[in-house]
Amino acid sequence: MNSAIELEALPPVGNQPAYLAPLVRAIWPKRGDEINALFQDGGSDINASADHPFAIKFEGEYIGITGFYRYDDAAVGSCWHGITPSMRGRGLSRAAFDAVRLLAANKYPGAQEIIELIPSDRDTDLVPYFSKLGFRHLGEIARFDYLPKGPAWRIYRAPLRSPNAGESS
Repeated sequence: MNSAIELEALPPVGNQPAYLAPLVRAIWPKRGDEINALFQDGGSDINASADHPFAIKFEGEYIGITGFYRYDDAAVGSCWHGITPSMRGRGLSRAAFDAVRLLAANKYPGAQEIIELIPSDRDTDLVPYFSKLGFRHLGEIARFDYLPKGPAWRIYRAPLRSPNAGESS
C-alpha cells in the first residue's frame, strides 16, 4: 500500500493550498482553526528553514497531513500527523508515517530517532496509536517555552530507521 501513498510538500508557513484548511478541520475538528492559523501565520515553534510538512494523498485524494522537523543532532520530530476519519483503519497512516520517516532519515543522516510530543491530557487518545508505530515513553518531559501551558508534554521516542525491508541505515 506504500506505493499508493504520495507526500506533497507544503510550505511551513503562509500561502497554503485551498484544500488544506478543510482537511485540517476534518482531521482535528476541535483544533482545526488553531492549527490552520499556525500554517498561515506561523508560531513560535515553527522554523520555516527546518520544518517539512506534507499533504498525504491516496488515489489522488488529499486524506491527511504529516511532517517532520529537526529536533536536535540525534533526532527529528514528528509533526502534524493525521488522517481524515473516513480513511482510518486501512493502514494509510502507517504507510504515510513510514514514508515521512524515510524522508527524514535521508534528509538528516545523523539522526537516529524520531520524537513525538504528546500532552498528558491526550494520552488516552494518542498513546495507543503512536505505540503501534514503535514510540515509547522513557519518562522524559518536554520543557519548551512554545508549548501550551497546562498538561505535561511527554517525549516519546522511536527508531528513525524502520526495520522494514527496503530501508537502509
